[in-house]
Amino acid sequence: MKSDPRSVKRLQKKKDILESKIAERIKRRKEKLNSLLKRKQRKGPHRQDSLPIFGQSNTQFLPSEVSENSEREKINKMQEKIRDLEQQLNAEQQEIERLNEENRLIKEIVEIKEIEELKIKDLNMQKSQLLRNIDDIKKEVGKSLENMVDLFLKSQEIISREKRENDQFAKEHLEILKNYLLQKLTPEQVKELTRLQNQITKLEKQLTNFQKQRAKFEEQIEVPLSRK
Repeated sequence: MKSDPRSVKRLQKKKDILESKIAERIKRRKEKLNSLLKRKQRKGPHRQDSLPIFGQSNTQFLPSEVSENSEREKINKMQEKIRDLEQQLNAEQQEIERLNEENRLIKEIVEIKEIEELKIKDLNMQKSQLLRNIDDIKKEVGKSLENMVDLFLKSQEIISREKRENDQFAKEHLEILKNYLLQKLTPEQVKELTRLQNQITKLEKQLTNFQKQRAKFEEQIEVPLSRK
């Protein structure tokens, strides 16, 4: 799953539109209901304006009763519509809460990725500087021994990565390479080469761990988001 700040903005915009739309609909319905109630109150109690005609069914409504029933029916319908809107509002509110949670999660993902990218960038910069330092030392040995320096550094990398510092064969192998390098370099420079290579090995290990953690994190958050 690819997440970026634009996804966060789209979710926030959708949430704002839902809230505004529902609030406006509820407001209009309640204003209309209040208007009907005020009209009914202004009319006051209804009087019997006319008597039924002789022989006419007693069940027939008088004009005032018809008007009152009509107003009451309008009010009941309006109240029913408001109840429907309130139910819809509850459903929309649940959707907004879901969007908020997804919005929060995406923000966290973006922040974590930004931190990881900065850390990886910093480690790569450190590694580049160490390699430049090694190149400076290699220039002093000349082209005739450059391959020997590379072999020494590669051997040092393997020994450090596999933790074979106490291996007798590894020690003897490094000692032979050091003797070749001492033809052009000082003991301090050879020691510095060893230190630089060990630092590079540590940085590469950190970079690998960061990449593994990032891949695992993205795998964990991809499934929950896809279900929403």
